Amino acid sequence: MQNSKGQQRPLILFSLFKSTIKLAFKTKKNSNQTQAIKSFSFLSILSF
Repeated sequence: MQNSKGQQRPLILFSLFKSTIKLAFKTKKNSNQTQAIKSFSFLSILSF
């Protein structure tokens, strides 16, 4: 059971990552916010 929980976490992170990308496209006008989202997305990739 511990293994299936470990496989579920990356899926949650991936869906979070996808929604941050969608948010980045919506707020593309605000470059500061987009930069923050990009670094957040990069951090979520690193945490895999």
